[in-house]
Amino acid sequence: TSTSTSTTTPNPWTLCEDGRVSLLGVTQVRTTTPRQAGALLQTVTVEDGVLTLNRTVADLSRLITPTSSSPNALAYDATAAVAYVSSLSGSNSKLFRVVMATGVVTSIGDLFELAGGATFFNGSYWYAVARADRLRRVTFKPNGNVLSDSIEASFTGGREAFDYGDIDFITPNTLVVSASQTVGSTTNRAFFTYNLATGQLVNLSTSAILSQITVSNGVVYNHHTGSGNWSVLGLDGRLGPTLFVTPGYTDVSAVPCFTSSPVTPPTTSTTTQTTTTGTATGTSTSTSTTTMTTTTTEPLLPSCSDTTATPVLVGVSANTGNVDLISIPSSGPLRVTRLGSVAPLVTATSSSPNALAFDFQTGSIYLASFTGTFSRLFKMDIATRGVSSLGDLSDLAGGATFYNRSYWYVTQRSDRLRRVELDSRGLVVRDVLVASMARTLRLFDYGDIAFANRYTLLLSATEMSAAGVALAKRFMLFDLETLTLRMLSGPLVTQSALSQISLGRNGEVFNHNTTTAVWTRLSLTGDVVETLGTSAAYSDVATVLCTDVDLDLFPTTTTTTSTTTTTTATSTSTTTGTSGTGSTAAATSPASTTPQASTSTSTQLPPYLACPSTSPAIFGVTLANSFQTGGNVIAFHLGSNGWETTLVGSVASWVSPTLTSPNALAYDPATSDLYFASFSGKYSRLFKFNMITRLTVSLGDLAELAGGATFLNGAYWYTAQRADRLRRVALHPTTGRVFNDAIIANMTGGTRLWDYGDVDFLANGTLAIGATRVQSNGVAIAREFALFTPGPNTLQIVRSDPAGVYSQIAVALGTVYNHQSSTGMWTALNSTGHPSELLFSSLSLTDIAAHRCP
Repeated sequence: TSTSTSTTTPNPWTLCEDGRVSLLGVTQVRTTTPRQAGALLQTVTVEDGVLTLNRTVADLSRLITPTSSSPNALAYDATAAVAYVSSLSGSNSKLFRVVMATGVVTSIGDLFELAGGATFFNGSYWYAVARADRLRRVTFKPNGNVLSDSIEASFTGGREAFDYGDIDFITPNTLVVSASQTVGSTTNRAFFTYNLATGQLVNLSTSAILSQITVSNGVVYNHHTGSGNWSVLGLDGRLGPTLFVTPGYTDVSAVPCFTSSPVTPPTTSTTTQTTTTGTATGTSTSTSTTTMTTTTTEPLLPSCSDTTATPVLVGVSANTGNVDLISIPSSGPLRVTRLGSVAPLVTATSSSPNALAFDFQTGSIYLASFTGTFSRLFKMDIATRGVSSLGDLSDLAGGATFYNRSYWYVTQRSDRLRRVELDSRGLVVRDVLVASMARTLRLFDYGDIAFANRYTLLLSATEMSAAGVALAKRFMLFDLETLTLRMLSGPLVTQSALSQISLGRNGEVFNHNTTTAVWTRLSLTGDVVETLGTSAAYSDVATVLCTDVDLDLFPTTTTTTSTTTTTTATSTSTTTGTSGTGSTAAATSPASTTPQASTSTSTQLPPYLACPSTSPAIFGVTLANSFQTGGNVIAFHLGSNGWETTLVGSVASWVSPTLTSPNALAYDPATSDLYFASFSGKYSRLFKFNMITRLTVSLGDLAELAGGATFLNGAYWYTAQRADRLRRVALHPTTGRVFNDAIIANMTGGTRLWDYGDVDFLANGTLAIGATRVQSNGVAIAREFALFTPGPNTLQIVRSDPAGVYSQIAVALGTVYNHQSSTGMWTALNSTGHPSELLFSSLSLTDIAAHRCP
């Protein structure tokens, strides 16, 4: 009987239904009447506003001494069904984990500071530092213990110190916070939101009764510790009437709805549109290509060993949320298998769910909601039909694909391409802007996207005016290596069949028109090659593959025509420049040895090297990660049509690319040499790459590890990583190798340790510095922008901000440009070190250097 009861009674921390809210709280100890035991972790279940269950999960008092405010900083991980809670005493908190199913409590490590309020989001524990304005994020090791504890924001730039009631995320980038503006105050309460992306704090209201808050399904609940009252809190700071009363809690947290029950596979017999009786085999006597056939057998997945196997795609139906597998045979009608529905979690509309993608490694279908200003990501497992919520995206996803272990999507009505990293459980970890594909000059409403190979992305979209008027359908290609957007077709009429696209493993472009429900196969110019059939109307589709596709959409062929000869001549001169030999590349064509062609190519400087110059040019080297190749030298030049990008060459064979190496770039305009250094071990090795010949030469070892660098007056200047030393490297006048490496100054007198983003000289000889100030153990304190003048050795800290974004900087034509390596975003900085203009996005770079005319 006991076993039967425990298995059939729903657990309040794992079940979410309409009208049900599940909450957690930690009891406050009270020694006066009415007495109350402290440090009890309790669940609170509310159905239609009525308290139906209040039970104790764990007693924390054996590990945390109960006080009027401790334990505190409660947060809940819905995926793992684990609660986190910390002590609130001394100078820093200890963090504990509670397994909800068993009540087992484990100490998992010390926090760096004292936690005043907390929440759990995107796989991390976030807490606000008590009696401060800092927000910190804690990540975990595979065994569950604390891995890192880093500062993510300073709410007021250090101006205020808060006693926190609580914090919680209300959108992916926005926290809602209740606190006392003055430490210890009970009357001057603050209720505000803070946007992590923009650093904007918005004061919503003040109220003496605001205390513990938590967000459940978009609703902000307020719990008053003293009275135990619970109310709904509006974003104007107004409290609704008391809903129910519980024991007084030192902190609270909500249990979000994140999974639905698995969808049971259909078991009925097969039916078709063209027959009058169902059959066991699903055969049909119709030969029409527009016949839709629906089967109820197990999904017909493609054979991974047979390259001629029938293509299978997955689609999600508009308005219903039904998920189907669609088999496209070489002849006969389409075959459709119903997997289930995501409607219990995703509101189905004419365009939602959307942004469908398939991960062959886990057999999972990813899809997103398509309402509001940002999407929520979901996953369906093909084997179990189970559906789970993975977290919120940063933008509204208009089209998506899965490639190289990541979910990629395009932001609706924009030109932004974003990449989402997922953890081992599939939860959203990071949502990174990869590129503004049209350099923010064009806006698109997307049909769909699909990768052809790791550098080539196909897109179907409707180009929109700024006023939201549809201009034309576009079939496009975006090259992630050169960051160029190419139109594959001319502007198609807005009624074109182009809609949802997906690539087959043999290069077929499948297209599904959401309006007509017709399937077609397209050419690479967007023309219909073949009509395949009709199915239900899907708001998005994706191909079920066995591996990441690696297709050459535009293979080159060798011919002997005069046109090819001319191309060979140009190609030969480029190859000659790369190899440094004047004869080894010429042989296949008489034109390849023509002196005039060679001379013309070698003397014509590209615009990013031209002098004199009236527009800025900056050089960078790509970092290496799972979605881009490291060690590529790229030139960025502001042309008449905006910032233009050119792939110049690669230095990967000289320095093994990582997230931080090669580094310490500097450019000598007198010789067109781009200097760079390795970034590993205790010291760096210096190299130079010639921007014209593409030759790379090793110049010798530096005395220390170079964190940032620049070039001035014939010398290479660099800063020693995790130090404050500025060094100057003299190069041998004949060999060009490292001749002398001398310390010029201890820029802070030894009072600061800096992990450098970058350094560069201003026109007046002052060194601009972008760096992260760190402790001796490497823990970040603040990101700083500083100015140092050699000679008088004067230092000015222009800005010190825990939430700053200084990374790689370069000074071109009087403007300080900043490149954020983690996001790829470029900004211009003003004299106070604040971003004054958002410029564009590119591949992520380890370092940058500006072109200056000698």
